Amino acid sequence: MKKFYKEATYKDENGLYLITLDGRTINTPANNILVCQSEKLARAICDEWNAQDENIVPDKMPLTQYCYTALDYIPKHRSEIINTMMNFLDTDLVCYRTDDPADLGQLQAQNWDPFIDWFESHFDYRLATTTGLSALKHDNDAHERALKHVHTLDHDHLTIAQSLTATCGSLVMALRFIDEQVSSEDMFNAAFVEELYQGRIYDEDRYGIDPNQEKQRAKFTQDINAARIFLDAVKSV
Repeated sequence: MKKFYKEATYKDENGLYLITLDGRTINTPANNILVCQSEKLARAICDEWNAQDENIVPDKMPLTQYCYTALDYIPKHRSEIINTMMNFLDTDLVCYRTDDPADLGQLQAQNWDPFIDWFESHFDYRLATTTGLSALKHDNDAHERALKHVHTLDHDHLTIAQSLTATCGSLVMALRFIDEQVSSEDMFNAAFVEELYQGRIYDEDRYGIDPNQEKQRAKFTQDINAARIFLDAVKSV
């Protein structure tokens, strides 16, 4: 879409911050008004809109997309979203390891064990891990305790949790991130353990990264950094 405005700003209406383009409010895809409870978040969203060049590129506006999700999608589909997230627990990325090659298995343990440790400390349950092909089935206690926690998340935190669960293939990684117990860098390293391992084998520093991998890593970095900005902003309300 061609850029059709000169400036994005926001205005305060009774403690809510409405994003405006040349003074006019923005509608979300579901025709809700784009509004934030956090001035810090409103300012960051305006920065995204003002950073657009001749064309508006939604993929370059992760904060705006997170807000759209929180306003349009989460309220109407909350139960469905939570059920989908919980389905990841038995197939969670951090639970499935390799023992061949051994050094890759060691890297997985180094990057993923802190997530297993966090889950245990938070829910008093130690998730099993496997190097086999058969799917794990964690006890009902693990599911019930995690589910109870997910139900407590507000729309903003659930927005980030569901996005990261799907992107990482890991409910555990997503929940630890929104609990502010892991950095964006550590999330990146955990999400791309195998890809980074392969990159070292093929000496990508010398020969370059596969273009598709490069795009995937750049998109993840953009979105995880935006997720942290989003959570920090809504926390300030």
